[in-house]
Amino acid sequence: MPQPSFKSAVRQQESLLAPLEKKTLLWLARRMPAWVNSDQLTVLGFLGMILAPRI
Repeated sequence: MPQPSFKSAVRQQESLLAPLEKKTLLWLARRMPAWVNSDQLTVLGFLGMILAPRI
């Protein structure tokens, strides 16, 4: 059985704040230290979700 090929997902930003969000994400990405990787950002987001209701 052939393996499905990888398809790159297209991010659709259609909200009212989408232009501001895109500029902010680009600003953050340019200033992110090289040693920070996607796994670390995922853990940070997960911890934020857990801790947010308790603050």
